[in-house]
Amino acid sequence: MSTSIIIGFIAVIMLIIGIVIGRMLAGQQSTANRLEREKEIAGITFQRDHLAEELKKKATEHGNEITALKQEREKVQIEKERIQNALTQRETEYAHLREKTREQNQAVGQLQEKFKVEFENLAQKILEQKSEKFTRLNKENL
Repeated sequence: MSTSIIIGFIAVIMLIIGIVIGRMLAGQQSTANRLEREKEIAGITFQRDHLAEELKKKATEHGNEITALKQEREKVQIEKERIQNALTQRETEYAHLREKTREQNQAVGQLQEKFKVEFENLAQKILEQKSEKFTRLNKENL
């Protein structure tokens, strides 16, 4: 019986040694798995941080582009207003000049009518004077 107890005892010790070795190997494998997961997590974290940085850069670039476009739009709006004001001023000037031209044409027409009447009167007067002179000369000659 002592041999069987010793064999049983050796078997128990071997079992305990096997369990300890198994746990150590499992622990090493678990540690290796844990280290691999930590490396993966570190890689993913690095990628995340890198992508976040790129996103910030793109957001800044787009923000700058938006600001530049807004400034350009403001410049175009100011130029448009300036041109609109100039157009309004030119249209007003044109309307005034058109009215002035119309008034001047009317005045020229009135002057032409006046000169026509005066010319007719003068021509009539000259004709009357010449007719009187001719009549007088004819009387004298007769």
